[in-house]
Amino acid sequence: MRHGEPVTPLLRAPAWLRALLILFLVAWLGLITYLALSATAGSRAILAVLAVAGAVLVYRLFRLGVAGDAEHLVVRNQLRTLTYRREDVEQFRTGKPVGQLSFSRSIYVITSTDGIVAVDVTTRPNVLSRSRQKMRDDLETCESWRTESPG
Repeated sequence: MRHGEPVTPLLRAPAWLRALLILFLVAWLGLITYLALSATAGSRAILAVLAVAGAVLVYRLFRLGVAGDAEHLVVRNQLRTLTYRREDVEQFRTGKPVGQLSFSRSIYVITSTDGIVAVDVTTRPNVLSRSRQKMRDDLETCESWRTESPG
C-alpha cells in the first residue's frame, strides 16, 4: 500500500466522541491563547509546547480506528499506526485490555508477524448489554473483512 491510498474505514470512534474532541481542542487552544496574552516570553514557550501537545493528542485520538482494503489492514492506535497484509491477519479476538479495568474489553488482531495487537478504538466497559452487542458487531465487522475475498 502506498502512502495516501484510500482504505475503507471498518471501525472508528463514535461521531459524538470525535465532535467532543474537536470541542476540547478549540477550548484548549482558546485557553492557551488567553494565557499567552498576559504571559512572559518564557511562559509563552511553555504554552506553545502545551498547545502542540494538546493538538497532537487530539489528532491521534481522532484518528483511532481500523481500516482495510483488498490487500491491507491498517490499525491506528494511540501511539502508533500499524499496517498488515491481509494474509498476515490470522484472526480477531476479544479480551481484557492490558492495564485497564477488569470489566473492560478490547478487540485484538492476531497476526503472523507481530503476534497479538490491541485495537484501541474498541476498548470499552463491557457491563451493559448495548456495549457487549457493540463489541460483537465490531468483531463481526473485522472478521467479515478477514474472510471476504480480496479484490
